[in-house]
Amino acid sequence: MRVAMVVPAELQVLTGNAVDVLRWQAQALDSGFEIVTVAQGADALPPDVDLVHAIHTTKGGIDAARLAGDRLPLVISVCGSDFYIHYHEPRWKQAVEETWRRADAIVLWHDGIKNDMIAIDSSLAPKLRVIGPSVRLDDLSRSTRESWGVGPDDPLVVLPASIRAPKDPLYALSALDRMRAEFPTLRFLIAGAIRDTAYQPAVSREIARYPWAEFLGPIPRGELLGLMRAADAVLNTSPEEGFANSVLEAMVVGAPLLLRDNAGNRAAVRGARGEAPAALLFSTQDDFQVELTRMLRDRELRTAMGGAARRHAESRFSEERERIAYRDLYFSLLETDAYGRLSR
Repeated sequence: MRVAMVVPAELQVLTGNAVDVLRWQAQALDSGFEIVTVAQGADALPPDVDLVHAIHTTKGGIDAARLAGDRLPLVISVCGSDFYIHYHEPRWKQAVEETWRRADAIVLWHDGIKNDMIAIDSSLAPKLRVIGPSVRLDDLSRSTRESWGVGPDDPLVVLPASIRAPKDPLYALSALDRMRAEFPTLRFLIAGAIRDTAYQPAVSREIARYPWAEFLGPIPRGELLGLMRAADAVLNTSPEEGFANSVLEAMVVGAPLLLRDNAGNRAAVRGARGEAPAALLFSTQDDFQVELTRMLRDRELRTAMGGAARRHAESRFSEERERIAYRDLYFSLLETDAYGRLSR
């Protein structure tokens, strides 16, 4: 079997979706088939393709539907912004709906998105498949906080997020500035790619007002993992989230997490068990400041939270479970014989 994966144009930088695609390609080889990537806007598919899988409805799915036509099975992965933002924008709504109707299967990260999609169009229900993500940590860095210019006793808060409005990367600044009265050596580091060049200058100007805050830009994934592992708190400040790779990666490396209360973040920690929470959630600026202050004051709480997060991620988001789920989905959409060989 050969799968053409239609991917957003920005996957030339190491976004969360790019990390997913690299992981899925490795899993495909483990399962005995091949995934070849096709860039958004391509005119044709590679030869000998059996199935088309698009990442993100508007950034891959619309093109994938055109390329697949009526002859190839089509899978669409809904990533978050395509549903929570683009579906509700008049310029995208019709194209998104048509793409979902054309798809043979729609993959979602968690039940929250599934329930929301059924609420707007119950006819989609039979083709919705929930496959949670996993994480592959084969490039974990040994970097320490000192390697980022942070002292051993300086409170370190990290936001792994691309620079674009849906990630709300400036959300934490005012609360962190107030907290400096209690934590005068606090450092705030933002790491991620610039995904919206029109938005980036405003972000840079705002960060420049706070000498204790710094935008690192995109850093190698292994170094980002090491940075999160060294942090006293790792944030997710997105108002809406499909399922952030950075949250799952922070869980696996045992980082204490403070997450904005949205469907994706709730799904990430749902079902976690133990005396300590796998993450703390916040809904308002006041909640954020209260919970982060609690975390920074209590080293034992941070250690316990990191351990709870790691155990939860290892038990619920295994790579083997994800590999089997995609393998089974692909083959279910194709006519195969008893040995899994394509008969078409």
